[in-house]
Amino acid sequence: KMYKKGKLWMIAGVFTATVMMGLMGGQPAQAATTTTSDATTTETVTPAKATATEQFSAAATPASTASSAITPNSAATSAAQSATQAATSSAAPVISKTASAVTPDSTATNSTSTPASAAPSSVAPVSSAAAIDATKVATPVSAATAQVKAATTRNVANAAAVAPVAATVQSAAPADVTIDQWMPDTNLQQVVLHELAKTTGITSADQITQAMMGNLTKLYVDTSAQQNNKDYYLATMQVRSLQGLEYAKNLTDLWICPNLDANLNWTGAYMKYGSISDISALAGLTNLTELNLQMNQISNISALKNLKLKGVSLSYNQISDLSPLQNSKDTMSTSATMAYQIIKLPTIVLNAKTTSYTMPSFIITNLDGGNVPITPVQTSPYFGMTSAGTGTNLDDATVAWKDLGQSGYLFVDWHDTLLGLPGYPFDGEIVQLYTLSDSVGNVNVNFKTTSGLSLAPQVTLSGNLGDDFDLNQSATVMNAVQKIMAQGYAYQGTADDMAVTGVYAEDPTNITLLFGVKKLAATFNFIDDQGHTLAVPQTMTGDYGQAWQTQVPSLKGYTFKQATQDGQPLTLTDGQLAGTLTADTTINLIYTADTKTATVHYVYADGSEAAPSQTVSGKYGDTIAFPTSPV
Repeated sequence: KMYKKGKLWMIAGVFTATVMMGLMGGQPAQAATTTTSDATTTETVTPAKATATEQFSAAATPASTASSAITPNSAATSAAQSATQAATSSAAPVISKTASAVTPDSTATNSTSTPASAAPSSVAPVSSAAAIDATKVATPVSAATAQVKAATTRNVANAAAVAPVAATVQSAAPADVTIDQWMPDTNLQQVVLHELAKTTGITSADQITQAMMGNLTKLYVDTSAQQNNKDYYLATMQVRSLQGLEYAKNLTDLWICPNLDANLNWTGAYMKYGSISDISALAGLTNLTELNLQMNQISNISALKNLKLKGVSLSYNQISDLSPLQNSKDTMSTSATMAYQIIKLPTIVLNAKTTSYTMPSFIITNLDGGNVPITPVQTSPYFGMTSAGTGTNLDDATVAWKDLGQSGYLFVDWHDTLLGLPGYPFDGEIVQLYTLSDSVGNVNVNFKTTSGLSLAPQVTLSGNLGDDFDLNQSATVMNAVQKIMAQGYAYQGTADDMAVTGVYAEDPTNITLLFGVKKLAATFNFIDDQGHTLAVPQTMTGDYGQAWQTQVPSLKGYTFKQATQDGQPLTLTDGQLAGTLTADTTINLIYTADTKTATVHYVYADGSEAAPSQTVSGKYGDTIAFPTSPV
């Protein structure tokens, strides 16, 4: 069931094999995967004058105990802030041959293959400057190091204690910050332009300001425009990232999903999926209550964990974990739709002597944080196709297959009643395509926390018997590692100290890569408008999704001017700044020096006045410029 205000969409719950095979060219239905080289640019804002005089401390509120939301692992992950961001041509991460560390490989290149995860989108590789010690959490590197000048001789210290509170609210950017820097997805720019043009009269995306975004309360894709304007239709279908919507702090309704009639009009098929995969920008939109992102490429909804949503439509995506919606359970409409999640795993090639194949343990998590059992199905209810083997549950999360045919599909389903209403379930299907070959061997790679929780589906590698394998050289493994690290985990090594190199053999090799949760850091700098450091920077640490808040210090001789986070302005509310930890971040507290006066008296030795006093003025902390003394 799909629905939209003003128009009712009804889709049959079961699609016939003929229809689905026709739409998908004979392959299982899945959202289209595209690769792009778009990258986010961060504007560096020249700091303004500032000083600090008291001790500054920072803390964050405890993170939720049930969260699939995870964040980048090192300073290097600034190149990969989200696992769903578009891939670039920079180098991929590398696992050391002793499986003790993950480091960049300058010779590695992007792979267009889909990472072994629920998300079919490309992953931005780790920067070539990265190096991660598997034995400990990497120390965050402050981006302000190169921006802030050496400390002056002004004798000042930090101030203000940090207390837990809500998410960051951001304000208008300086005039020299372009929309491409804070809203890098040009297709999203066009969707926003179409909406803002109704009230502002603007005619091009480069006229959109962050202040305008603050006035935006509803953002709906225009059904009529999708059907009649092909450029607008393509823009709505090709939006990948929602970055930039974090400035729409008053947004209450967000609907970006394909229109079925428009799909038919422009493509000849109803079932065409949109491209949205990165929704991390929604994390701080606490006014958001209505959300419809059906028929897209979304796998990670951790950005929704702190919101109180009412209407939620996320059907036809690749979501396997609903637990971030726990906070919305009491407010969510009983007509919330989470059905038809299709997770297509990468095609594998198995040795022809393989008599059975155990699919990767796949954790499906419901609204309450509990595991939903997965079960093998002989005939897919989604595609009408038959599994090319006989499946048996080893446990609720693991399926073993035997009697494999020469090639074919393996189908595994799950079903959860969501809010207890059978008509609105959380369900979906995992699809595995395989072939058999006499000349190949296999390596099964699993990704787990040190406590045993699966972080991504198993990757099965294939190679000629007798050939060497090296996980560093597998783009699929590296993309999976990259995605996990971008979700807030640090690589710890391998289970049982297994090496990540070896030889392909008839008996498959099983390697488990282990990860631990990484702490995130927010570094607070105290600077003036000339970029001078006025006190030792202070750092707070916490887990992904933890909220922070701080009262801006009142500093003797200085007036607070503004705060910036990673070059973007922050809004001051009742003298406080607040935000949510989603990555290592740098926050500059910027002040201007107050104007002060000095009165110079001229007296004889006996104390009587020798000449009229003179008054001079200057900025606090500057050297006094004395006037010429009278003769």
